[in-house]
Amino acid sequence: MHDDSEPMSRRSPADSGTRALARGLGWFSLALGAAEIVAPRQLARSLGMDDYHRIVSAYGAREIVTGIGILASRDPTPWIWGRVAGDTLDIATVAAGSPTTTRGGTRSASRWSHCSA
Repeated sequence: MHDDSEPMSRRSPADSGTRALARGLGWFSLALGAAEIVAPRQLARSLGMDDYHRIVSAYGAREIVTGIGILASRDPTPWIWGRVAGDTLDIATVAAGSPTTTRGGTRSASRWSHCSA
């Protein structure tokens, strides 16, 4: 589905690759947000932050809104920057709210960062 006013013949391959990457990020945001809304307690528990399940749910809603914005926008750049800011908030929340180490000795912040692409 092509909704830009610029003809496809004028687009560079980099533009197509960038748009594909943005779409992938949008879909990833929707999936991550859904997981955070559907299973916030389990996700919070896996991060060693049992009391933070409401925040995880709220962050899931933010993730879904950002994903929709990325997918629906003609220029997803502001939405992508919003997602970067959200990822920063996610990591800061985990770093501030979790113990230094978990049972296995792995820092919770590093476990969370793999979820925030």
